[in-house]
Amino acid sequence: MRPLSSEGRQQLRQQGWKYPRDFSESLELFARNLYFYNESTKYVYYNFSGSMGFPAYLESLPRSASRDIGHTLQDFILDCRAVIRNGSARNLKFCSPEYVWGGKGSDMFAGNFHAFLHGNYMNCYTLDLHEELRDNTTMVEMAVYLDNEWNLDNFNCVDCYTMDISTQLSGAVLTIHSGDTYPDVNHEAIHLKAGSLTEVKLKHVLNVQKQAPYGRCSQDTQRNLNLFGREYKYSEDACRQATIQRDILNTCGCQAIEYPLVRESNFTYCTGLEEFLRSDGCNWATAENDQKRLADCSATLQKVYGYIRCKNDVISKYSKDVVESCTLPCSFYSYQTERSTSDWPTRSFQLRLLNSRVYSRLLNRKEMKAYRKAIEKLNNNGSIQEAYEMLKHENLLERNLLSIQLIRPNFDLHKVEEKEVLSLTSFLSQIGGLFSIFVGLTMISVVELIDFFIHCYEICTRQSRGVGGASAVRRCDGAASRSEADVLLPAVAAGPRPHQKLPNADS
Repeated sequence: MRPLSSEGRQQLRQQGWKYPRDFSESLELFARNLYFYNESTKYVYYNFSGSMGFPAYLESLPRSASRDIGHTLQDFILDCRAVIRNGSARNLKFCSPEYVWGGKGSDMFAGNFHAFLHGNYMNCYTLDLHEELRDNTTMVEMAVYLDNEWNLDNFNCVDCYTMDISTQLSGAVLTIHSGDTYPDVNHEAIHLKAGSLTEVKLKHVLNVQKQAPYGRCSQDTQRNLNLFGREYKYSEDACRQATIQRDILNTCGCQAIEYPLVRESNFTYCTGLEEFLRSDGCNWATAENDQKRLADCSATLQKVYGYIRCKNDVISKYSKDVVESCTLPCSFYSYQTERSTSDWPTRSFQLRLLNSRVYSRLLNRKEMKAYRKAIEKLNNNGSIQEAYEMLKHENLLERNLLSIQLIRPNFDLHKVEEKEVLSLTSFLSQIGGLFSIFVGLTMISVVELIDFFIHCYEICTRQSRGVGGASAVRRCDGAASRSEADVLLPAVAAGPRPHQKLPNADS
């Protein structure tokens, strides 16, 4: 969804205000010439460079104007109905009083829409069904008109930014959250494509958390949060955002539009640059030759730079996702989704669709001129061929219409319960088991060692006795051998030597 409506762009021109991207480019050029080309102040430019997007533009607008130039509820959501189960019957109710036809009784609608301001999407709307109907609601169906007009007035997409892809979308975003809680659009949004019907099936999950020391839940969690001047039910993410915003307000004296407002009046936006908003306001081309204007614009930038530095310092303290003061509720609901998408509406049904009660008011829009003429042609007995020729190149409805069906196929409640990994009882039982095993193994080892030493002693004793007898026998045998050698050796010595010639006996 484009943040600015067609009427909003016209209002900007009438007020003499810059378009969002023109505002950012003008601010960037001024800061670059003032700070970037000086080495001693170049760091100031880099601090500004991350704060020149669409949020800075919203903070520079007057408070009421930021809502006026965005989409209103009935221009954005054309129709909304809820199907409520009542025993075996199914009752159809309108979502809120804005869509009730032919009656104003409270039994005709199922809930109410509430508006809040988002830093990138501007006007957002959350539907809160009546609490007594939530458990019996089987389907919610909405039809949305995106107002993606593409003509000479919006040829260059005046609210798109090159470095922020979320500003370049042409569809819508949907967040499913528990009733009366603040929606986390930044992290839980579902993107919906223009010209499509998106069916979202929901699975209802009950999350049960453990208290300390096993988990982070607390029974003392606060019940409500005051955001945008309205009471929301507590959620951890909303608490985290509100804590950061409150810290920025108390420390810096300003609020950041990226977080939900905790004070609705008597506050200053951190990057509010009203002097740069008007077309004849602070521009480098005119200020560089006007010393007074240059001094005034530079003083404004320097003041905002102090806010930006302070805000960044505060946010850096919350770099981790967990904020100590924001505990988890011990039980809360969440939703798992399953999506399917198909093209809608089919071209052959578009004229009949525009003749219906819900969509006929679209014909009053100036961009619907071709469709009005085609319908008038058919109503005045014109030929289908002529109507076809008029619309065969038109794709306005495909670029602007989408339908959403939120379906609860069954009423099963899936419970996800947090369990402790190690409790005191299991810890002691594990220690006892390990200790008993250790003691058992120790006693077995001692007995085995004693038995081992006994066997070693017996073997050594037996071997020592056997070795003594064998030595005596070997000594006796050795003496006998030596005696025989003493007797035989002289006889051998008296005999002739080899090769010695014996004397003749006659001589």
